[in-house]
Amino acid sequence: MGQKEYGDEKKKINELVNANKPGDAITVFFQSLKTPPEQIEAMKKSPDWNDMESVGHTLVYDFEILGDGHTPLDVAKNVHTPTLVLDGEKSFDFMHTTADTLAKTIPNAKRKTLKNQTHEISPDVIAPILKEFFV
Repeated sequence: MGQKEYGDEKKKINELVNANKPGDAITVFFQSLKTPPEQIEAMKKSPDWNDMESVGHTLVYDFEILGDGHTPLDVAKNVHTPTLVLDGEKSFDFMHTTADTLAKTIPNAKRKTLKNQTHEISPDVIAPILKEFFV
């Protein structure tokens, strides 16, 4: 996503959240991720949609934290704490790219992609990985 598109998306999501339309903000967000329209419609019909709407206002915070949308490499290269960079095999493409970039930038970072996982990683999958990393 280019700078202009990122800025436009951020502005639109802020407007929708301020207009108390968190569901519309979530839709715009998923559209920006190139989620197929039929998949978005299926999500809207799922029982999880209400949960997503209840936290839709937090997209504003996500965009604020993300700044201009670029991975903060100047910050990452100065991380000297042992770091494990994870992503799920079934996560969005941008998450894989970001995880790869961070793992290459953070000194001595370890990188792992978790098979058959989205970015909502199962506790049963992640627990042994974290135990191994921290012990």
